[in-house]
Amino acid sequence: MIGSRGRARSDRGCRRIVVSAVVPAPPETVFGYLSVLDNHWELMAGSVQRLDSDDSWSLVRLSGPFGIRRTAHTRLMEADPPRLMVGSAEVGSGARGTVSWSLAPAGASTHVELAATVDCAALRERLLLELGGRAWFRRRFRHALSELQRRFG
Repeated sequence: MIGSRGRARSDRGCRRIVVSAVVPAPPETVFGYLSVLDNHWELMAGSVQRLDSDDSWSLVRLSGPFGIRRTAHTRLMEADPPRLMVGSAEVGSGARGTVSWSLAPAGASTHVELAATVDCAALRERLLLELGGRAWFRRRFRHALSELQRRFG
């Protein structure tokens, strides 16, 4: 369950969004699943649609509240199996961010932390984040971790 075993926080100083949960599978299994980029979009179904991709990048459409849509180019930047996966996302010319999945053993399960940091954003994108975008991302991240738990539960 996310909430009692997980957390969500947004640190305005570094513009970071973090959600965590325990997934009922060992880190190697969870990392193997996450190493397939298309699985990320399945976890975010309903808000992210893959338009194009290969093994290290994807072009996706983000569908947010109030009909807000953005196209993002994502790229795998670092992988340290079975502990860490880091990627970047560029949304038009208005925003750039980093997304990371950190995995740690938790008995026979895995503690998974999904985090995003906005590295650079134009005024319009910063306003969208402040006016509900952060909360939307936090909800979508919680949903993704719930889906990950469900897939291994």
